[in-house]
Amino acid sequence: MTLSHTISPNTINGHKHTICAIPIFDDNYVWLIHDDTHAWVIDPGQATPIVAKINALNLTLKGIFITHSHWDHVNGINELISLSCATEALPVYGPANIHPSINRPVSDGDTLKLNGLTLEVWHTPGHMAEHLSFYCPQVNALFCGDTLFSAGCGRLKQTGDIQQLFNSLNRIQSLPPQTQIFCAHEYTQSNLQFAQTVEPNNSAVGEYIKVIEQLRKSNQPSIPSTLATELACNPFLRTHKPAVIEAVVKASPTTTCNTATCDTTPLAVFTALRNWKDTF
Repeated sequence: MTLSHTISPNTINGHKHTICAIPIFDDNYVWLIHDDTHAWVIDPGQATPIVAKINALNLTLKGIFITHSHWDHVNGINELISLSCATEALPVYGPANIHPSINRPVSDGDTLKLNGLTLEVWHTPGHMAEHLSFYCPQVNALFCGDTLFSAGCGRLKQTGDIQQLFNSLNRIQSLPPQTQIFCAHEYTQSNLQFAQTVEPNNSAVGEYIKVIEQLRKSNQPSIPSTLATELACNPFLRTHKPAVIEAVVKASPTTTCNTATCDTTPLAVFTALRNWKDTF
């Protein structure tokens, strides 16, 4: 990917903060937050594009945030540390005991300050048991790694489980509808294909497909989305909807299954959706 994308700056407590997308690999995003002087990055899987962006904007890297331990989220940490000109060790925030360079382990309920900007640490397990997200209430922004994607959600990997992921997404749904969802991958178009399969008559999905097609044709990221958009389009946040329940029942490998005999509780529907998407 060669695209670049900047979210409009917000002035908080006298500091202007801007969020930039830095594409890495085939479909990852690193999120760069800066105040025109200092910069913080989230999930630096690769250092070179981050260094280029920081140098182009004449910024000083002040910290790194890690959501979980997968290589495409952490492989650039050590190079960024080695290139830092700070007199003290560059702060690297993340889950405890997942990477030797995390020198500021954080956990659910911790609060971090970025020159006037507040980041709340949320434990959002499921994709991995350790997974963290970072929520900024001042600008209604959630940096959720691989927990929630636009029109989709993370796969279960190694230590995570379906109940954890279900609970994490339910927690995210409690945020204000205008919350911007900054996930770590450009999966929106493929996720929308699945969403439309699940709910072919959902007009919001059809409209969102058109919006995303235009963004991608212009080589722009589909991220961030908003929680309002996800509530309208993302089947993993719609497990209580009759159309989603009906689709899961019809897709069941048990031919005698129907809405009366199948387990159609939200967790069961969510589990069936995740299994369905894994082979879609």
